[in-house]
Amino acid sequence: MHLTQHITETMNRRMSAHVDYTRGMKEIDEEARSIIHRFENNRSNLKDERFREEIQDFISHRAENHDLKILITDLEGNIHLQAGENPIQKVDLFQLIKNAMDAKIEDRRGNDRKEFVSLYPAEFADFKGYLFVSGIPQGSIVYDEGGYPVVVATTGIMVFVALFMLLTKRKVAYIQTISDGLMEISRGNLDHRVSVKGSDEFALLASNINHMGSELKENIEKERKAEKLKNELITNVSHDLKTPLTSVMGYLGLLLEHRYESRIQMEEYLRIAFNKSQKLKSLIEDLFEYTKLANEGIKLNKTKVDLGEFVEQLVEELIPVGEKESLEFIKELPGHRIKISVDADKMARVLDNLLMNAIRYSHKPGRIIINLSDEGEQISIRIQNKGDHISDEDLMNLFERFYRIDKARTSTAGGSGLGLAIARSIVELHDGRIIAQCEGNDISFTILLPKTDL
Repeated sequence: MHLTQHITETMNRRMSAHVDYTRGMKEIDEEARSIIHRFENNRSNLKDERFREEIQDFISHRAENHDLKILITDLEGNIHLQAGENPIQKVDLFQLIKNAMDAKIEDRRGNDRKEFVSLYPAEFADFKGYLFVSGIPQGSIVYDEGGYPVVVATTGIMVFVALFMLLTKRKVAYIQTISDGLMEISRGNLDHRVSVKGSDEFALLASNINHMGSELKENIEKERKAEKLKNELITNVSHDLKTPLTSVMGYLGLLLEHRYESRIQMEEYLRIAFNKSQKLKSLIEDLFEYTKLANEGIKLNKTKVDLGEFVEQLVEELIPVGEKESLEFIKELPGHRIKISVDADKMARVLDNLLMNAIRYSHKPGRIIINLSDEGEQISIRIQNKGDHISDEDLMNLFERFYRIDKARTSTAGGSGLGLAIARSIVELHDGRIIAQCEGNDISFTILLPKTDL
């Protein structure tokens, strides 16, 4: 009895029936392969209207006879040819392949009647793309326990390979583009930039490479500029030191050799040598201070200062010099106190440089206007005078070290060439700005200081 029951159960298990769609899937896949075979035998240009119509008639006939939908797309998902119901303009290749692959995994046992998609790469003479053939597979009754049909496994592998190729093709090409760009930058072409595509990690890498190229170029340009400025500094210092030093040595040589006719002439030679020595001392002091400022070697000693009284005192000290040069100082000060935290000694150096500059280059007789005003978030100190017109190019370079508008670089009327550069450095140490302007013969220098320390 037990033996008979066991045999019956074994037979029932082996003869259990289910619907298998493997054959229907295979038929759809064979249709797709026959179409691809047709393409491979005749790789003509798809833009050729005659060939295009031939392919269209072929796939339309196949789609109608086998109740299929056939699409031919390029690598971007744009549809070039299609046959079947519900025509469309474009497909999402990623989603279509993913859905097709998911369907193969679910339908391996063939227990559910779903749309089956067969995918093959399609190559024409003018472009590469994909062939999609989809349809509802026909089912058949199967009585064995079955297994996974080979065609389904094969199709699944093919779909996976196609999906992998689709997803990695552009990435691999983009990685090659990034690599080529990096190689170009390494050869010294710092203007080269890698195109940034998308917003993934590769796009971030390309953006970082571009940023690196910009930083390298900027740093190299800074180094070149620093080297140029260093050479100019050496040249200018040598020139400005050599001129008065030569004069001092010349007059001292005359005195040493007693080449003078009277005591009055001897004293005149001594006076000239002394004045030239003072100019040398002033130039060396300016150079030393500018070097410390440029290298951030100076720390500010800030104290609360009443700027009105501060300006009054500085102007009073220069009134004798102004009277000697036929210049009048006009002070425009507010009626209320303006207090700010500054390094008084350093700021006095700035205003003294600007005022002496105005005295030196003003039309004489004339006036020098000193205006102090509270402009809300900042304090303005403006020194204005009339003088020879200054071009826009010269205005841009006034604060550069050793820059003189006098292209002959005569130093009889000019200073060390460092005064305005020192003034700008000191103002910037106070987180401020200094601006030079010229309208006609009206020349002005404006110091703008923040009120954050009030």
